[in-house]
Amino acid sequence: MKDDNDIYKKEFTEVGELLDTPEYGLVLQLTFGAAMVRLFKLAGMFGKRLEISFRILRYQRSLAQNRYMWGVAYTTIAAWYSETQGETVSKDAIHVYVLRNILEYQPKVENMLGQEVITFVGKSTSKLNTKEFNEFVEKLQAHFADKGCIIPDPKENNFLSDFLKDE
Repeated sequence: MKDDNDIYKKEFTEVGELLDTPEYGLVLQLTFGAAMVRLFKLAGMFGKRLEISFRILRYQRSLAQNRYMWGVAYTTIAAWYSETQGETVSKDAIHVYVLRNILEYQPKVENMLGQEVITFVGKSTSKLNTKEFNEFVEKLQAHFADKGCIIPDPKENNFLSDFLKDE
């Protein structure tokens, strides 16, 4: 039985680079070209008219980065806060504090069915690309270092090494 996750689907996303070569003119060099050829054959795409879209690749904040933020940074802040202030604070409260003080979210009060509802206006951490997230982590570390809380760096072999890829 086929499902949306199998190799028989008729739509693929691939990363590549558009090159202007002296020998062939414009060439689309695919990162996984050989594998894509096999998938195109399996999907019966050869000899068919295809719709192709282009956009600049932006590396979005990854799940590993999110785990670092919630599992390392916010956990470190919560432990430091408990140690220095003598009371506990939730990771959700830390996140709202960080959104307001690091990402400069602005609170907005709206009225819904006669009740005030507070929302925040700003770019979500899930919408940051890898470069923006790296800058966010650096600001977060600096902000809390000034208060005496040292947040460890992410591991060398994880997402920080990927930030330099994004412009």
